[in-house]
Amino acid sequence: MKFPPLPLILFYFLFGSAIFTGLNSYQTTREHLIMDMNQALEKALAQQQEAWITPDTITNYRQHLQTDALREESFVYYASATKAPALRSQPIAWKGGGKAVAYQSYAPLSMASMLSLTDLRLSSLLLLGAFGCALFSLLKRRPENLATVLLPVETSTASNAFDPAILSNVHLTPMQRQLMEMFLQAEGHHLSKQEICNHLWPKKDDASETLYTLIRRLKPIVETNFNLKIVAQRGGGYTLQEKD
Repeated sequence: MKFPPLPLILFYFLFGSAIFTGLNSYQTTREHLIMDMNQALEKALAQQQEAWITPDTITNYRQHLQTDALREESFVYYASATKAPALRSQPIAWKGGGKAVAYQSYAPLSMASMLSLTDLRLSSLLLLGAFGCALFSLLKRRPENLATVLLPVETSTASNAFDPAILSNVHLTPMQRQLMEMFLQAEGHHLSKQEICNHLWPKKDDASETLYTLIRRLKPIVETNFNLKIVAQRGGGYTLQEKD
């Protein structure tokens, strides 16, 4: 069974942890706000003299709130069994003058307001770490030069090391592919410098430096993706050989 690379595993772990931590922080903030609304409503009702909701009721309630955002948005109403998307306190009963009335406070805070009150520092750090892992993974897979894109392939065996079909699994530049095809088709898989230059750069008087650059960039690709290597010969030219 093939497992995903470590940076990818870390990305999923950190990303999932960031989401979980953010949701947990959001829920903690929500519970804290409800507790604040509960205590403020209890204190306001302790000063309530009649069953009717008056401006003093709301004023007293807001004065006991500890969260500034709630003071601006929250209000008091008679308790209702209807579910509302807004924040609301527990129903709190008031008794007086032979009457029993249940009150409840509401706060229609927007999602943006809720997030501004939520501590998302840890979640943000985890999310930053997750994207850092993703960026590292992308940079690690980025080719050394923009013209060449390498794809991992299974190591060739001795029986098919020089089979032209091996080139189908690796992305090469057109020039690199032509040179590899020349090596695979040549007798003994040996090519002289002149043979290569005449075939690849027929109109160029001296392509030695260009050939050297092409060979230098092709060598690591061959050794990484095939069971082969390009060896420079003392008498001139290059030979494609199986790795020891």
